Amino acid sequence: MDLGAGFGSLTIAAQSAYRELLHHLVRLAQACSVPIFIAPPLSLGGDVNGASGAVLNLKADTFLITAEHVLAAYENRLKVERVNWQVGSMPPFDPVPRVAYRDRLSDIVLLRLSADEATRLLQGAQLESHSVSDSMGWPPPPVQPGQLVLVSGFPAVNREMDRPSGEIRAGALSAMFRVTTVGYGYCMCQIVYKELVSAAGPLPEPGTAMGGLSGGPVLLVADLSYPLVGIITDQCPMTYADFEALRIATLEDVTLDGIRDVPK
Repeated sequence: MDLGAGFGSLTIAAQSAYRELLHHLVRLAQACSVPIFIAPPLSLGGDVNGASGAVLNLKADTFLITAEHVLAAYENRLKVERVNWQVGSMPPFDPVPRVAYRDRLSDIVLLRLSADEATRLLQGAQLESHSVSDSMGWPPPPVQPGQLVLVSGFPAVNREMDRPSGEIRAGALSAMFRVTTVGYGYCMCQIVYKELVSAAGPLPEPGTAMGGLSGGPVLLVADLSYPLVGIITDQCPMTYADFEALRIATLEDVTLDGIRDVPK
């Protein structure tokens, strides 16, 4: 979505083709994201914290990957109140015993899922969903400045609660950005609002709070595949309202016992 510089100078046909391609790409990212909710049972009422994640297949294992601070928020709320951890349409479960990898500094956590749980989660999604895998080997390659990434997640501004049915409905927000800064274990995408191009529907206003994106998948736009290379960890407002930055935790150092492969 950040390729809008000079967009207005294109022909109407070129703009239409551009939007169609962009829509196809961001839908790909959206299909890889799943919503996470931390909340009391709706019958009790109370605050709903939302986040995002993705189903990750590595070898014979399946995981839910999200931001570590999301799990920490669940643990902190659990100390003082009754809350559920719910992922998409799955029944609530305790995520703590499922931790397979946790890095507080990098803000990454992987939770184990069974193959059946992952299948039910993806089939029960409101939109067509699928998992991500180690298409370029694991861990994935480091992200480089100038590369394009697809991101997706479920911000609170797109959330609806149906208390009679006990359902929480989450609407996804997906985008394509260019990586502007890279550091050890992270990268940043600077967002220039005046250069954004909408694939469909209105764009969020500058400064809109996007809580709930944390943990959303970040896919690299590569030649032959779209590998998972990171997760969203933070939205950073800049000094000027027309500029923001998205902070992404990259995955090149995330390894598990027996899960390390050379690039394919």
